[in-house]
Amino acid sequence: MASQEQIFGILAGASGPMSRVEIEEKLGEKYSSFQSQLDRWEKKGLVQNTGEHHYILTKEGREEALKKKEFSEIGEEPGLSDEQP
Repeated sequence: MASQEQIFGILAGASGPMSRVEIEEKLGEKYSSFQSQLDRWEKKGLVQNTGEHHYILTKEGREEALKKKEFSEIGEEPGLSDEQP
């Protein structure tokens, strides 16, 4: 199962919302293996489903990930989406 660090890192590196298929391809895992995690994070306000299974980190999700230093491998802080939940 993919870790929060992996999924948040992928979403942070995206230029916009990512489809579940794009996330599957980046992780090398089926959507069913991480769907419950996305649903849980969405309820916590860390991830936003922008429609039709397209996901983006919220401001709160980025702050949470930065506190855990989950973007240290990327070498830069993620940008913020104009969309808010």
